[in-house]
Amino acid sequence: EPGCEAWAPDLPGFATWGESRVLEARLPDRMQYFGNWAARHGIPLPVPVADYRVEGGLAGDEILLPTDLAPASDGEIDLVEKMLGASRADLLELLSEASESALDWDPPYRSFAPWADWRTVRAVLAHIANGESQYYFKMLGLGSDLPPAKPGGDCREALSAHRSAALAALSEIRASQHRVRHRETEGPAGTVEAWTVRKALRRVVRHELGHTSSIRRVLSAWEAAHPSGG
Repeated sequence: EPGCEAWAPDLPGFATWGESRVLEARLPDRMQYFGNWAARHGIPLPVPVADYRVEGGLAGDEILLPTDLAPASDGEIDLVEKMLGASRADLLELLSEASESALDWDPPYRSFAPWADWRTVRAVLAHIANGESQYYFKMLGLGSDLPPAKPGGDCREALSAHRSAALAALSEIRASQHRVRHRETEGPAGTVEAWTVRKALRRVVRHELGHTSSIRRVLSAWEAAHPSGG
């Protein structure tokens, strides 16, 4: 979406976006929401969510922040693993209440981003799975041999298999002395993207959290459009 994103480098998984004139005003509520989510899952955060300041800005897509060039610590890797567990628990709880019809419903939204090849919840779930094994860690040279998840396949099985690959990548990073892994790789549509371990860590957590929020909205819209569950 056009606009700006705000990231908190010391809080993997936190991001919010919007038009520049409203983004900063939104930050306190979004930071508190993130803090409440972490607290609900018993995850201690390394810095208080109320203790932040806005520093500068960068233009572009899939930006490499200056802080991304620092080596990832054991504590950061452990934190990301806990957050991935919490975000997956939220997602699976949400799916446990969804019917197969709801997973395959094509929401009547006016438009999708041109690069988004997913519309149904089931397709989004395949996208979440592929993001972990086929994109974020692959950009660090840690991709798995798993074939990409298919939008029409068993979404829960795909989520589990590709999460296992992501956790294996985290274990490899933890066991390695290469905690930066600064690489420039080819991204979508032939673009060149710069990646490091810290960038991948903050992005992979945010990816599932963001899509889980979108799935929640789609399922709520499905229920409103199908009050009898049909």
